[in-house]
Amino acid sequence: MTDQKPDPAIPADGRPRHSTLNVGAETVKSGLDRKLAAKEITEEQAELVWWFYCFCRDQNFDLVEAAQQIGKDSTTVYRLFTCTYGAKLDNLCADIARYKKLAIERASHVKMDFVETSIAKTIWRACDGALITQTIAMLYGDSQIGKTMALVEYARRHNHGQTKYMRMPASAGVQLFMRELARSCFVSPNRSFDGMRES
Repeated sequence: MTDQKPDPAIPADGRPRHSTLNVGAETVKSGLDRKLAAKEITEEQAELVWWFYCFCRDQNFDLVEAAQQIGKDSTTVYRLFTCTYGAKLDNLCADIARYKKLAIERASHVKMDFVETSIAKTIWRACDGALITQTIAMLYGDSQIGKTMALVEYARRHNHGQTKYMRMPASAGVQLFMRELARSCFVSPNRSFDGMRES
């Protein structure tokens, strides 16, 4: 019999506890911007890292699960997201690019129950127009005609991290709107209004 203390990383069920993906979006974005300004990474590499970060957050992956997707360890992924990875990103970004292609192919096969109606195509054109012109598009119409499903599908198809679908509670004021916006952008909603807005 030994008097060894149990490892806190291994719960009573014997399965290792995963690290959480607790890196905020503002940390990733500011780090990537800094590396771009210093010409330490390319635009393509920055876009791949941001895509992978947003994909992992959308899928609720923790660091271990995120690392498994690209065949790396959780420490490497943590350093990638905090922009403290010391080596060049060429090989790491090649792994992310391969995984991105696979994830997009899987997503196109998994979601077969959506039918592209004329209403959905009209809504998607409005979304494209809003993005191109950087303006707000207002969508309204009868209930139960597919507006919400079209928007959810548009967000699903358009590059993780670039297009967000955010559902607001009824009568939401500016404070609640900002909290929901922060959550959808992977920014902590547990900060001041000005802090959320800045992030």
